[in-house]
Amino acid sequence: MLTPISAKARTSDTLTWLYFNFPPVYIRHDTNVTGYGKQIIDIINAETKNTKHRMLFATPGRMIEDIKAEKNVLILGLIKTPEREKIMYFSKYPCRLASASVIAIRSEDKAKFAPNGTASAKKLFDNKTLIFGDIPNIRYGALDGLVTENKVQHRTISTPEGLPHLLGMLVRKRIDWTITDPMAATYLERQNSWDNEIIMVPISEAPQEFIPGYIVAPKTEWGAKMMQHVDAILRKTIKSGRLKEILTPYAPKGLEAEFDASYKRLILEPAR
Repeated sequence: MLTPISAKARTSDTLTWLYFNFPPVYIRHDTNVTGYGKQIIDIINAETKNTKHRMLFATPGRMIEDIKAEKNVLILGLIKTPEREKIMYFSKYPCRLASASVIAIRSEDKAKFAPNGTASAKKLFDNKTLIFGDIPNIRYGALDGLVTENKVQHRTISTPEGLPHLLGMLVRKRIDWTITDPMAATYLERQNSWDNEIIMVPISEAPQEFIPGYIVAPKTEWGAKMMQHVDAILRKTIKSGRLKEILTPYAPKGLEAEFDASYKRLILEPAR
């Protein structure tokens, strides 16, 4: 059932998974890591015999640089883009579903920025008095061009510490708004009792949809062999129903039906 990985991968002392603090995919507690990404990695690690495994914390920029440098590392959950496909191999099967980005603002600002329940990223960027919160090297999907064009021209605070720190800055009024994954933001709201302080609203410039995320490896012989191995394990995990069990608890509130339909179309059916 499983495609053997290369001799280099089999005999390597350590297989390194790069991650950064992005709940609920990864939840970092000092040196301990939890989250649904860690659950998926544990399944893959259990099927990768004679190899030690480690989780290495890194900024998103460092992750991409290690892939460019063709280091023997894997990253879980990346969204596929043409630029990334030039330097990395993507797994055939997705390992997660990312929901369409939303704008996070303080609840007290809803009447100003989203009176009709939807906010415009362009209008917020055009407001020169507002501070945008950014994580370096994060991709914003359909909003990539708009964010890249504007964040260098306007008031922006960047933090490599991840989304928990970014939303904390929003609550403390160090930033005024940010663009985020609603799954992650919902989880952090519950964990930090921010439910009454932060509100997430749809973005008028971005379609509301679920997007597949993949496991990636460097574009090397080792990476190609490792992706064969990973895909065999992912297919097995999908067909058994285990991946659905892992991901379902993190479906965004109110979008459970859309999540189920997207999982069936984007993950389950390709693995049959």
